[in-house]
Amino acid sequence: KLDSILVTGSLNVDNAVGVIPLSFQVVEPNPNYYTYIDLDITLGNKPQVLCPTKNNPILSALLVPQTKMKAKYDSYQNDFEFMSDLRIRGGKIAYIGRNFYLKEGKILFNEKNMFDPYVTLRAEMRENDDKGDPLLIVLSVENQSLSQLSPRFSSVPPKSESEILNILGQSIESNFELADESMAGQIFASAVDLG
Repeated sequence: KLDSILVTGSLNVDNAVGVIPLSFQVVEPNPNYYTYIDLDITLGNKPQVLCPTKNNPILSALLVPQTKMKAKYDSYQNDFEFMSDLRIRGGKIAYIGRNFYLKEGKILFNEKNMFDPYVTLRAEMRENDDKGDPLLIVLSVENQSLSQLSPRFSSVPPKSESEILNILGQSIESNFELADESMAGQIFASAVDLG
């Protein structure tokens, strides 16, 4: 009869695809057996992270190869740890109905935010302004929880955030309303064609 599961060691994974959901269901440990996991994970070639689902991601990030992760679980203590500093090297994020292409960023998991990582992102898209001139729009997020993203916008050549949002087809009032909602509200907005 199985009374314990022990998994320890190092794991190297190529072509890994991780999904960060926006909500987690806590599962009570089975009192009939003990589970202990302690893994050092190295993401090899082509690692990727998707959020919130694999089939319809709002965030699709390509990660720097050889990224390290630590996963621990002890069912007696009902203690779970997941730690990593995932560096982004490409991908895209859908926001207010547009795709912004990721230039750099990171997703930080630590003991305080295992289920809602902190995100730093810089993403860009090209658009034309109201005069038809080319415009580079930059979406920036600095150390914000994934579930509460509230990006800032800038551009080259420089325009105010209000002008940029109008170019994107989004009014300032609607953006402030979205900023007060959870990521789920922003996902809904991203799924709607506002342009």
